[in-house]
Amino acid sequence: MAAKLVMGPITTGYQADGHTVEIAQSGDRKTLKHVSDGSEVIEGVAVPTWIEYTTTGGADPDMRMRVELRDGSPEIVELAWTSKPQQSVIRQKHLRRVDLADLINNLVVSTIRNPLFPRDAENRPDPFDFGTDGENFEESKRMAQKFVERQRLPRERRVMTPEFLRSVAEVYRMNIDGAPTKAVAKVFNVKDRMASTYVDRARQAGFLPPTKQGQKKA
Repeated sequence: MAAKLVMGPITTGYQADGHTVEIAQSGDRKTLKHVSDGSEVIEGVAVPTWIEYTTTGGADPDMRMRVELRDGSPEIVELAWTSKPQQSVIRQKHLRRVDLADLINNLVVSTIRNPLFPRDAENRPDPFDFGTDGENFEESKRMAQKFVERQRLPRERRVMTPEFLRSVAEVYRMNIDGAPTKAVAKVFNVKDRMASTYVDRARQAGFLPPTKQGQKKA
């Protein structure tokens, strides 16, 4: 029996004014994703400040959503359906099919493949470099999903991962002869007080040596 060839979505992309556009076509259904060129650095990862996603064509109504970063957390700020003449009217079943958390996770995960620090202190590969290997892809995708889920928690419950704290320590060490804590604040786009917290946590985790108050040590 001959093997059946299954074609995946046909994807194209281009750069527009201030954002990237990605178009995917599968049968009569088309998806369109706009991703902001602007980003915020969160745990050493550059996350787009906004993403817009639309689906059009097919029997179901078209859908449009917009995700924005608010207080470092990606949140849905717009969600709409439109029924065109040849499509089903909007029904409760269309609402039930939508898992908002999954929508956000999958959308943001698809845009964060290029962290600010591609390798950590132990020179390990970029954890969000999905590549083409099946096992590595699944592990990288799982890590990226956990990252997004963590950012969507209330700020006081967000966890600083070992990878993030290694990056903080690396920035601190690189700027030890100047103002290392201010460098951490600048690189991670936070206020000086939060940068000091990052450095303290990196010391507690053992990525920076202990020090006395008022002394710099890396």
